[in-house]
Amino acid sequence: MKNSYYKTINDQEWIKDWSKHVLEKSQLSFDGIQVKTSYGKTHIYTHNFGKTELPAVFILPGMLTSSLYWAINNSLLPFQNNYRLFLIDTIGQPGLSEGTNPNVKTNEYGKWLNEITDELNIKSAYWIGASFGCQLIVKLSQVAPAKINKTVFICPGGIVQIGMSWKNLSANMGLIWFKNTYVVQRFIRKVVYGNTFALYGNEHELLYEAILGNVQRFKMNTGYPYPMKKTEFTNMTMPVLVLPGENDPMFSPQRLSNRIKDVFPKEPLMEILPGHGHGSELSPLALVKAESFISKQG
Repeated sequence: MKNSYYKTINDQEWIKDWSKHVLEKSQLSFDGIQVKTSYGKTHIYTHNFGKTELPAVFILPGMLTSSLYWAINNSLLPFQNNYRLFLIDTIGQPGLSEGTNPNVKTNEYGKWLNEITDELNIKSAYWIGASFGCQLIVKLSQVAPAKINKTVFICPGGIVQIGMSWKNLSANMGLIWFKNTYVVQRFIRKVVYGNTFALYGNEHELLYEAILGNVQRFKMNTGYPYPMKKTEFTNMTMPVLVLPGENDPMFSPQRLSNRIKDVFPKEPLMEILPGHGHGSELSPLALVKAESFISKQG
């Protein structure tokens, strides 16, 4: 599969500048590290990296987003003091990792994540994913399920087919066809936000700049999420919390609820985020629920 890439040197500098602005605004301090894998170098933002006595939490972003989306709205503050955070720029996606694209229909993404944990000498961790990132966690379970202590899926991809409503398809196709200010703002309103959740001021501007910049400047050749077979969930026996957005047009709570009962060996917990859309990893409410689930015994 072809690599993904930023189209020009200026585009490569743009993502570095955008990331710098997010880090300057963040209430959490992050350091960047590079991890070598057989699939290419992977860039990871870490918090509390040297405090090895703390449990590790790995964060995986959704498609066409970088890991610092999670830092735009300081929603990770519940993890500030008691965890080591590892925000992974997924290979083949926007960010500072290499553009390699493993085959999403195989367990190659799982092998890639397993190599990362081996390089960091982490035997077991908590995992939180958004959308496409959730599918990659399932891929890790196919390779090394013991590496997953608990996991939280926010608006997960890889469980059901993408929503086929006109609202969702028109907003997504607009990004592909036109890539301009109007369609990006429309996508944010119709898909990312819900009926009650939205960002304002600088946070909204950072989100808007990221989506516009990535659709205009980044050539993505990654395979798209697909509904995985029941057999691909065989090793997902660890505790799982699913947090769908009530107004997510991509993966609705109703369709997710129906299928997770069928494909997971042990039915996950599920809590619907009221009034939220597909960009629920931006929400403090989602991460408060995630931290509460992770911190509970058992």
